[in-house]
This record gives sequence, C-alpha cells and structure tokens, in this order.
Amino acid sequence: MVASGGVMAAVQRDWRRVFGYAALSDAGYVLLAFGIGGSQGLALTLMHVSSRSLSITLMAAALAILHHRATTTAFEELGGVPRRLPITLLGLILGGLALAGCPVTAGFPTHWAIGRAVSSDRWLWALVLIGSSAAIAVGLLRGLSTMLGAAPREDIARQPIIASLMVLALAGLVIILGLHPQLFLEPVRNAVEAFSLF
Repeated sequence: MVASGGVMAAVQRDWRRVFGYAALSDAGYVLLAFGIGGSQGLALTLMHVSSRSLSITLMAAALAILHHRATTTAFEELGGVPRRLPITLLGLILGGLALAGCPVTAGFPTHWAIGRAVSSDRWLWALVLIGSSAAIAVGLLRGLSTMLGAAPREDIARQPIIASLMVLALAGLVIILGLHPQLFLEPVRNAVEAFSLF
C-alpha cells in the first residue's frame, strides 16, 4: 500500500486523485505500525492515526474550497489559482506533505518512527518508504507547477474567509505537531495503558 499509493500519486493529473493515493499510501503506515506489535506498536499506531486525521482534514478542507470556487480539481484547468486562492493552495500542499511524512509536518515524526521500527535490519524497507514519500511530493509539485504555468483563470472567486481561517488553523496544527510531537505523547500513553487493561 505504501509503495503503490506513492507511485500512483506521482502520476496523477487531478488533486482529488493525488489526495486519494497519498491517503492510501499513508494508510499503509497504519498497518505497518500495528504490525510492530506490543505497546510500542499500539502507541505508534495511535499517534499516526491522530496525525493522519489532522493531515487528511487539512487537505480535504482545502480541496473542498478549491472544488467549490474553481468547479474542478484537474491540474490543467486551475491556472491562476495560486493568486486567487493562496491559502487553499497552502492547505493542499501542506496536507499532502504531511501525508507524505515530510519534515516539519505532523506526519514526519510518526513516519520516521515507524520507518525506523520496520527497517532497522532491512535497508530495502527504508528505500521503499523514502521512495513513496518522494513520489507523493512529486505529485504535489507536478500539480503546483501545472497551476503556475497555465493561463490564469479570472472567473475564480477569492478565498472564503471562514473556510480560510479553518485551513490556516489546521495548517498551524500540522506544523506545531510536526515540530512538537511530544504534545501527543501523554494522551497516547494514557490510551495505551487503557487498552492494556483489556
């Protein structure tokens, strides 16, 4: 799932499909974390599901604004969007990078920990995981470059204020949890202890 989702995200020409394949690739990390077993695996799974939920919410909110304002999510039909909807584009890119596990995003600490746990004695796993993240980033950059290079569309309305504030708040959380993942540790430890009672 991790590898195939990353490869498919790299070759898409539509933001919805990039989002779907990035989320599929990231779901593979949930299965990898759960497969580690024990309290470490459960803690990594819970932390990753939390950061994954935040990343998916950010990218989905930005995608909803984009589709509502531009009536399409195809790369080649979104010329001029970076000037009209800059906060939406920020949400798309940051949410996608978080799903890819790039540094300074909420996805990085858990991707790093899961990657270290499963590839400690198998370097091929490390290459697959890094390659998948890079492939998702390629898909995001392809979308961005197509939008910057296309002829601008003047019919796209400007950013909606309330939805933009929500995207900015989610983007801030994604960065804060990327820089300070320990904010999740105490609630996750409590959840792991609660699960160990069963």
